[in-house]
Amino acid sequence: ISSCRELREPAFTERTLTERFKWKGTLPSCLPAVLQVMEREGSIRKLSEFEAAQSGDWLRWGLGVVARPLSWAWQSYFSARKYDGVYVITSLVKELADAVITEQLKGVQYKSTDRVMKYSEFQQLCQRIAPPESVSVLECYMQSQRLVVKERTKSGLEVVKFASIEEKMVHSVSTVDIGIVCIKETVKSLSEQVASLQQERERLMENVKEKLRLKNKQAALYCLKRVKRAEANLSRREGALDNVQTLLTQIQTAETDAMVLKALKGGTQALKFLRESEGLTLDNVESVMEELQEVVQEGEEVTNIISGNVFPGEEGEETEAELEKELALLVESQVSRIAVGGITEDELEREFSALDINTGGPIFKSVRKARFTTSYSTFTLKTAGQTRTTASMTPGNYILQVIR
Repeated sequence: ISSCRELREPAFTERTLTERFKWKGTLPSCLPAVLQVMEREGSIRKLSEFEAAQSGDWLRWGLGVVARPLSWAWQSYFSARKYDGVYVITSLVKELADAVITEQLKGVQYKSTDRVMKYSEFQQLCQRIAPPESVSVLECYMQSQRLVVKERTKSGLEVVKFASIEEKMVHSVSTVDIGIVCIKETVKSLSEQVASLQQERERLMENVKEKLRLKNKQAALYCLKRVKRAEANLSRREGALDNVQTLLTQIQTAETDAMVLKALKGGTQALKFLRESEGLTLDNVESVMEELQEVVQEGEEVTNIISGNVFPGEEGEETEAELEKELALLVESQVSRIAVGGITEDELEREFSALDINTGGPIFKSVRKARFTTSYSTFTLKTAGQTRTTASMTPGNYILQVIR
C-alpha cells in the first residue's frame, strides 16, 4: 500500500507487484496469499467487486465475504489460486478523489459556470492527480459517492458536474448546466478561430509585401484581396466572440447579484431579530429618552434647591441689593477723598508744591501719614537747588519715604 501511495496508483495487478518486489532475481512466493488476506480484511478489492460495490450491488458481495470461515486466509496460503486481474486499494482511491476535488475547487470562482465541464476536461483533471489507467477507478468511486455526476446529451456531448462545498453531493446535470458548457465550448472555439484568422492575416500581408518586392503586381493584388476577406471573417468572429463572452459574463454577474441579495436578506433578518430581542423599537427608544429628560430636569431642580439660601434673613434685615448699592456709594466717596484727615488729592498736591525739605514743617508730617485709595501717583518735589524729593502714593499704602 505504501508503494502504491508513493506512485499514486490506486489500482495494481499481482504481476506488477511481483516485478516491483523482486529482490536479486527472486520473486516473492507468498505474495498471492498476502493479497488474499488483505482482500479479506477489506484493504484491497478486486476491480469487479469494487465496481459492483460502487454501483450498489455490494450487499451480496459483503455477505459472501463474512460467511467465509476464518481459516480461509491460512488455507489460501497453501492453495492460493493465481489472480491476474486488477486490485483496488480503497483507502488510496478516497485520498486521490479528495485531491481531485481540491484541485477542482482551486479554479472555482463562479459556482454556476465553474462546476460543470466536458468529460475530456474531467479526465485531464484526474490525470494531474493519478495515472491515466486509474482515472476510471476514480470516476467510479466519485460517481458512487455523488461527488460528481456524468450525463451524455443527445448530441453526444458528455458533461460532468461537481458537487458544491455547501451541498457535498450532486444529483443531476440540469439543462442550464448543459447550456453553460455549450457556451464555454463556443467561447473556446471562437477564440481559436480568432487566433487562426489573425495568423492568416499576418501571413497574407507578408505575401503581399513579398510579391511587391518581386514586382509581381497581379499576385500582390490577389493576396491583398485574401487579406481583406480574412479581415472581414476576423471581424465577424470577434463580434460573435464578444457577444458570447458578454452572455457568459451576465450569467456570472447574475449569480453574484443573487448572492448579494441573499446576503442582504439574511443581514436584514438578523438586524430585525437583534432589534426585537434587545428592545430597540421606536416606542421603547422614545420612552427611554422621555424618562431620561425627566430625570435630568429633576436633577437640575434638586441642585438649585440645594444651592439656595437655607437660612433666610430676619425681618427688617437689609437685602443684598441694598448692600451693594451702599457699597457703591462708599467706593465713590473714597475715590474723591483720602481716607485719613479728609484731604483731597488737589489739596495734597498744593501742600507738596509748598513743601520745603529744609523746614520739615507740619505739612510734611501730615503728608507722611496720608493713605491713598486712588490710583498710583508719583510726585516730584523740587527743593531750592539742593535735592530732588520724590513721594510715591499707591492705593492702600502709606507714603513711606521722602528723598532729601
